[in-house]
Amino acid sequence: MRLLTRTQTVAGIPTTTSVEASGATVAGGALILAVIQIVGTLAGNLISNNPKIKADKELALLKERNLTIQLFQRVLENDDAKTRANSLILLINAGLISDEKNEIRKMCQDTSQIPKWSKHPLESSTGVLESGKPEGAPPSQGGSTPKKGNDTTSAAGH
Repeated sequence: MRLLTRTQTVAGIPTTTSVEASGATVAGGALILAVIQIVGTLAGNLISNNPKIKADKELALLKERNLTIQLFQRVLENDDAKTRANSLILLINAGLISDEKNEIRKMCQDTSQIPKWSKHPLESSTGVLESGKPEGAPPSQGGSTPKKGNDTTSAAGH
């Protein structure tokens, strides 16, 4: 393959000088440039995606912990201690709860040791927080006049 051609006139006689490279040299150079480009692209992708991969792993870990907490909550809300113990053993056997030190299994042998999870007063059975009204408060009926005896805003001594 001819890379450079130079035509010159020396003493009235035109002379042509050319530099040629074999096809193998050109193909080898192109191959080297292609490899450099691929390596550069891969390195760039690795550097730019590294924080995203780390964030995805952390998100997966948080979701796993959240699921574990929800499983414990649902199991421990049951009123019957024997049912709570059986449910905990089932979750351990299914691999949904980790018990590497067998602490939960030991606790399940004596059901009086298994705590009961009480619902938070503002938490509904669906897990969605309700309004700021205390539990047992009557729903609003559109009237703004409080019933006699229920007025907590009046000052003492009046």
